[in-house]
Amino acid sequence: MNERILEYVQSCGIPALAKRLIRLGYNRAPASRRHHLAVENGLAVHSANVTDWLLKIGPAFGCLWSRPESPYIVGMLHDLAKVETYTIDAASGEIAWRDPAMPGHGEASALLATLNCVKLTHQEMLCIIWHMGAYGLDARGLARYDAALRLYPREILATHTADMLACKVTEAD
Repeated sequence: MNERILEYVQSCGIPALAKRLIRLGYNRAPASRRHHLAVENGLAVHSANVTDWLLKIGPAFGCLWSRPESPYIVGMLHDLAKVETYTIDAASGEIAWRDPAMPGHGEASALLATLNCVKLTHQEMLCIIWHMGAYGLDARGLARYDAALRLYPREILATHTADMLACKVTEAD
């Protein structure tokens, strides 16, 4: 992992987190299949970019994080499920998509983070689950998203905005 990524992982407050992430394939996974950072280690770079944005915009959103390391935890682990979603063919370099059994990568990322990395606070869990905002939600999903926003509006919206800024500004082709 490069220096900035390692620094952010260490800021999560979990001493063995870097080793756990490497074991999961975090440092090899792409951030997407065809869009932003669709390259080896793209996930780690994207996650550091989201963390950068979250640290920059969090104060303007008035974020009241449940613990000081929360923006690092949320930023670095929001897309963790991508370690199981994408594979890179060693020979061709093509990125293939695996169809995971999880309903969405936000939910899967929160679950993987909890099982492998850190005990998430309720706030961190909802920020990770809802980091995609309202993208692709049906009426039932929108009602759940709205319920989450009533609990942690600043933090969830800051997380979504940081993710969009990373994808659409920092990582724009």
